[in-house]
Amino acid sequence: MTIQDIFTTLENQCSESQNIITAVNTTAYLANTQQRTIRDLVVKQAFINVFTEWEHFLENSTIAYSLGEPSIIGNTPVKYVSPLDEEHADRLIKGTATYPDWTDMEKVLKIEKAFFQLGEPYTSALNGFSSKYKDIKKVRNFIVHNSKKSNDEFDSLVRTALRASAVGISPVDFLLSKKGSNPYFYELYITHIKNAAKMIAEY
Repeated sequence: MTIQDIFTTLENQCSESQNIITAVNTTAYLANTQQRTIRDLVVKQAFINVFTEWEHFLENSTIAYSLGEPSIIGNTPVKYVSPLDEEHADRLIKGTATYPDWTDMEKVLKIEKAFFQLGEPYTSALNGFSSKYKDIKKVRNFIVHNSKKSNDEFDSLVRTALRASAVGISPVDFLLSKKGSNPYFYELYITHIKNAAKMIAEY
């Protein structure tokens, strides 16, 4: 699989999720409890799909680059490993772990620095993305886990990103909110994910 193919897959998922969320972000989906439930389910799943595809992008691009695939513009990272094929590359990534945690940026950067010189093209992209990624992950964790810790972290995000009086809103209402004239939070987050992936793919 080429880097272009891997990036296009993520780009398509971002566009699809944005279009779906936009379609249900209308007053028609506030008409009654059933419509609002449909809206909430759609927004949650669409947002999670982007986050999941971002994980796939990190894994698939790491494997592709380790096998010598060039970036979209034709550059190849300096690599420290020479896996035989995709399966071998996957085993090298996993090491002794059952599976790598692509949601943990520290662990991801550790893998990339072990595979590529200075961890590039991942280090620059992920370091520039780390602050916003933490916010994105807080929303994702609250949707997926809904634990006290994830709830507290989400409330902290709402307080910082919006205002203290907004604490207590649902992750869907937060994603469909905006601060001032800025885009909706779901648009901002999806754009940040796509831009980080683009930096990696266009190394």
